[in-house]
Parts: sequence; structure tokens; C-alpha cells
Amino acid sequence: MSAEAVTHPTYGNWRRPRRPGLGPLGLVGTIGVFGGLVITLLASLISLYVALVIAVPIALFLAPLAVRTQDGRSVYQLVALRIGWWRRKANGSHLYVSGPLSARPGGRFRPPGLLNKVTANEGQDAYDRPFGVLHHPNRNLYTIVLACEPDGGSLVDADQVDVWVALWGEWLARLAHEPGLRGASVIVETAPDPGTRLAHEVLPGRTA
Repeated sequence: MSAEAVTHPTYGNWRRPRRPGLGPLGLVGTIGVFGGLVITLLASLISLYVALVIAVPIALFLAPLAVRTQDGRSVYQLVALRIGWWRRKANGSHLYVSGPLSARPGGRFRPPGLLNKVTANEGQDAYDRPFGVLHHPNRNLYTIVLACEPDGGSLVDADQVDVWVALWGEWLARLAHEPGLRGASVIVETAPDPGTRLAHEVLPGRTA
């Protein structure tokens, strides 16, 4: 094997699969040609004018089958592809949507019921952390979800726990004086801690 063959490999003995039928007509076009010839010959027994009237529409019907593109598609197939594209564009199925809650612009899937008109907006806070805001256009309201993970109080003095509870109550009371705030809901969700977060704090870089 020469060095040139290794540097520039070539691949041979490749042939495009031939479609059945006469030339570019294909199977359907070939059947149409023979069927048209038979009908034209039978019509010529009646009159040459009748045979001509029948032969011309058949020829016009078979002509698009003889015109092929580089990838082997006929005119009818190109028209079918274009019609299919128009139909998909009309019903919006040509748009990419990864899911009902996708933030991609142009998504058409919405939650049912009262959440159908709600839109989600994303942003960055002062610490460059992502957050989301839900907009209710019917009443021009915005919903912001805040999550916090307080430390446990098992090894904390009772006086310190009382201070935390008092500060929490004070924060909730101040929400009533917040301009533009319509309501706030506190959801307490408890779950056992596997201890991996504490291990990462004590031993950085170590995985459980």
C-alpha cells in the first residue's frame, strides 16, 4: 500500500440503487406509461381525436415523474413536501418545544386551568443566582418563590430558639407593610438530612 493511498483514502464500487421502472419514471410512472399506451390505442380505434385528447393529459401527468432532483425526488414529491411544511407551520408543529414548562420563546404548551395564562420569567439576583418570577396577566400579579434552609435547633439553647422565632414573626409582620405585596404563604417541608452537606463543609472535596 503506497503512502499516497494511506494519506488520501479512496472508496470505490459505490453505486446509487436503481429504482424499478423505465429510467427516471420509477414504478408508478412505468405503470402509467403502459396503461396510458393501452388506453390510447383503444381510443384510437374510435377516433384519432379521442386518442389525442386522452394522450395529452396522460403525458402531462407523467412529465413531472420524469424530472428528478439530485437526491432522486420527483416534482410531485417536492410539492408534497411543501404542502406538508405549510400544514405543520399552520398548526405550529414546526416549533421546537422541549416540554410544557419550557422557557424557550414560542412554546405552545401551557398548563391547564387557571395557570394557562401564567408566564415564567428568569433573572439573576445580587449574588448572581438564578431566580424565577411568575406573572399573572389577568390581575397583573407577580409571584416570587423564596426558599430557605435554616439550621436545626437540636443543639441550640432555648433562649436562642426564642430569638429566632421572634425574628421570624417580626419578618412576617413586616410583610404586611410591604408596598405592592398582596399575600405571602409559608410552607414548612421537613425531610431527613443524609449528612452529605455537613461532610462537604467539614471535608471539602470529599464525596460520600
